Amino acid sequence: MAVQQEKVYVAVGKDLHQGLGTLGWALRNWSSQSVSFVILHVSHVSKDFVYTSFGTLPISAVNDEMLEVFRTMEQDRVDKLLGKYMAFCNKVKAEVLKIERSDESIHNTIIELISSLHIRKLAMGITFTKSLTRKVKDETSIPYYVHKHKPEFCDIFMVCGGKLVFLREERDEGDYFEDEQGMMVADLRKKSKEKCCIKGWLGKILIDSSLCCTDHGSSRHFSLPPNMPEETSRWEDHCEEIENHIQWLLSSNPEGWLEEEDKTLSLGSMDQPKLETTVSDLPKGIEALKAKVEEAKKMAEEKKIEIKADVERRGKAERFTSLCNQWVEEIEASLKEEIAKQAKLKEEMDKVKDQATKVADEVAEKASTLESVLGLNKDLTMQLEASSWEKSQMEARLQKAVCAKNEMARQVEEIRRQRDMLFQKIKYYMQREAVAAADGSSCGYREFTAREVRDATDDFSECMMTYADTEGTLYRGVIGHITVAIQFKTEFSLQSPDGFKAQMEWLCKIRHPNVIAMIGACVDHRCIVFEYMEGGTLHDALFSASLSRRPTESVLLPWHARIRIAAEVASALGFLHSSRPHTAAHGRLSSSLVFLDRHLSAKIAGLRRSSSSAAAAAADVAALGALVLQLLTGREAAAGEEVRRAIGRGNLMGILDRTAGDWPLDLAADFAWVGLRCAATSEKDGDNEEGQWTAGMVRALEDLKKRAEERRQMRMGEGHQKKEQEMPNAFLCPILQEVMKQPHVAADGFSYELEAIKEWLDGGHETSPMTNLKLNHKHLMSNHTLRSLIYNWQRTNQFL
Repeated sequence: MAVQQEKVYVAVGKDLHQGLGTLGWALRNWSSQSVSFVILHVSHVSKDFVYTSFGTLPISAVNDEMLEVFRTMEQDRVDKLLGKYMAFCNKVKAEVLKIERSDESIHNTIIELISSLHIRKLAMGITFTKSLTRKVKDETSIPYYVHKHKPEFCDIFMVCGGKLVFLREERDEGDYFEDEQGMMVADLRKKSKEKCCIKGWLGKILIDSSLCCTDHGSSRHFSLPPNMPEETSRWEDHCEEIENHIQWLLSSNPEGWLEEEDKTLSLGSMDQPKLETTVSDLPKGIEALKAKVEEAKKMAEEKKIEIKADVERRGKAERFTSLCNQWVEEIEASLKEEIAKQAKLKEEMDKVKDQATKVADEVAEKASTLESVLGLNKDLTMQLEASSWEKSQMEARLQKAVCAKNEMARQVEEIRRQRDMLFQKIKYYMQREAVAAADGSSCGYREFTAREVRDATDDFSECMMTYADTEGTLYRGVIGHITVAIQFKTEFSLQSPDGFKAQMEWLCKIRHPNVIAMIGACVDHRCIVFEYMEGGTLHDALFSASLSRRPTESVLLPWHARIRIAAEVASALGFLHSSRPHTAAHGRLSSSLVFLDRHLSAKIAGLRRSSSSAAAAAADVAALGALVLQLLTGREAAAGEEVRRAIGRGNLMGILDRTAGDWPLDLAADFAWVGLRCAATSEKDGDNEEGQWTAGMVRALEDLKKRAEERRQMRMGEGHQKKEQEMPNAFLCPILQEVMKQPHVAADGFSYELEAIKEWLDGGHETSPMTNLKLNHKHLMSNHTLRSLIYNWQRTNQFL
């Protein structure tokens, strides 16, 4: 079993110089032995005061935060001090033991440590408790108490100035400490009655010293050295010097000064020889007297040296007293300043507490709001989950709807096919009806009164006027909820009523899909009522510089629509040139007399009753050729020779109208050749008997029309062919006869454009525009289903 190594405890304080002396003495005496050293440091934590770098402050003068800072700084200082003690031990085995006490019984603490730790050897300075407590009047009282009450197994070694001192006990006068040479270093026989402060202790020394001087009848005043004037001396510059002086005073015996100085230096105090000597003893007496005088002189010289040293000591003490007084004054000023700062900090702290209270209230309010939001979030999460489930159900139903839609699309395609066949039959029967009318069959027309014409044009309002020139004026009007065009021409006003009627009877017999149909006429105003063409003229669609003047949104004509327009105009001319029993001709065909509907289908206008001839028919064909070249190039004055040269140079793409889209080059070349052939037609080009030559041009353009339609469908997607749908009548507003943008259902069950039906109801009408029956109410309801169908139809039939 290993023997436990003996430990030597060394008690040290805050005085580094005194502590190093005690530790050095212990190292010199035991470092050669197999022992370990324990550096014992006792820290006093006062409940009433706090130690700072500029003195001791009451705890009530600082707040908790500053108190913690000061105590942390004091702890750091103690740790640095102990680090210096450990560094002093160098390679000797040593450890540190720190004890913190909050009471004032330091002596009891040390006695308890000796007993609890079973300390056998304890080295301590006689003043190691300096600055540990404020209540101890004599710094040597604690070592004395520990020495007197220690356990018997503990050996205590008192050290002063790095030297061992011993306690001497006397029954009568009391106890005192002396060093190895027998010099007294601390007297415990009487207690100091002065306050335990540097100022009072130094005052006692100075008073005692002054007494020594007055015994010799000398009344001197000691001042600071001349090289250290009082006004320039600062206590901060002499801290170390003051500390060393106090240490020297502690290790000296100021009471001894008074004992020695009680001895008289005067000659009158010596034993004087008796003058009553005999004559025979006179020589011996003189010799003895001389020896006494020499001894007195020698003693006087020694006392002079001692007095000089005392004078220097007194001057130094006065100097240190002045510095300490200055130190005290500065500490008091710093204390007052610190108290003012603490009051200011307390005021700021109160403000911060108020703000903290407000913030806490806001936090509580925000917490309540957050709790509400979290509850709402939970509800929303549940709703989201329900919505997700409904979404999955809707997706399943949507999938079924898509399948149903595909089936309906197949059925729609079949219906379209049947519709196209029906349209072909209708076109055939209409042509037969037109031929019958040309043969002389009667065809009536409606005669409108002057009042009906004025009402339709809003009393010939300028806002209803479409255009006006030297030949006449064209108005847009509404008759019986149907939009019509009303034409006033100068030549009509010059005709007689019978002549005008004859003209109208001839026009009403012209029935062709590509000729504007006449609805009626007004003899009083000499005007004709035609069907209204929403697309305006071909001239405006091709050459109008202002887009705001174009009547439709599809302001640019695609290439396939241009080929179809040319074929439709040619079909109308072929019908006129082949009519029986008398052929007819247009005579003044131009882009201004070709009108477009909402589907960009072309119809010619401006027919006049006149006899037809080969020259008139050739002029129509030439005008058709010029129209084809205009559609091809987008130029109003397109020259056939320029087109011919471009074809010859292989630069046809350079003269094509780019606004029409990407022209197929082969179709564009064939279209250009048809235009050139028609434009070069004259009366000498051959017999146009029975319209055979015109029919050839019609067939050529019809063939181009079919090829263009096939090419357009090929471009619409891979094998997904779409056919242009005819506008369903349900998409048209019964009042405006235009595609509805905001369809609304009225009380009669019909859908109308919102603005039109509002204007109708706001005008005081209480009947239905369609049935003329009284409406049950005037409430309108949006028809979202019809609006969706119109939107899908418009997207399906937009031009490429």
